[in-house]
Amino acid sequence: MNRRSMFKSLVLLFFTIFISTDIFARNDINNFIEVAEKNKVCMVNNFYNPMADFTEFKVNVEKKSYYGCCAMCKDKLKMSSNHRMATDPLTNEKISKADAYIVADKTNKGRTYYFKSKSNFLKWTKL
Repeated sequence: MNRRSMFKSLVLLFFTIFISTDIFARNDINNFIEVAEKNKVCMVNNFYNPMADFTEFKVNVEKKSYYGCCAMCKDKLKMSSNHRMATDPLTNEKISKADAYIVADKTNKGRTYYFKSKSNFLKWTKL
């Protein structure tokens, strides 16, 4: 094996290890916070801020409450059902963000994930 092919093999090995480590760490249950207060989630930008209270930007549609972080997000929630819906990462089922079990990723600036149930979230963390 010459030096060039050995180098390529080492780079490929390193890349494979790096990617697989990232994939396994991504679903680690310890990386997530259960969101109990939905008024701390911007449902347009999909982030959780534990210090916030987005009640001022609350939108009620069909007896369900959705939250934005600003007036622009509030308008988007009013106008577009796309911003009020999410896809469960486990089942790929479309769900209402207002009804979802929400978790925030501590390792990704509070990015939120929406699940149909806590059970779906727990199954997803074991993938």
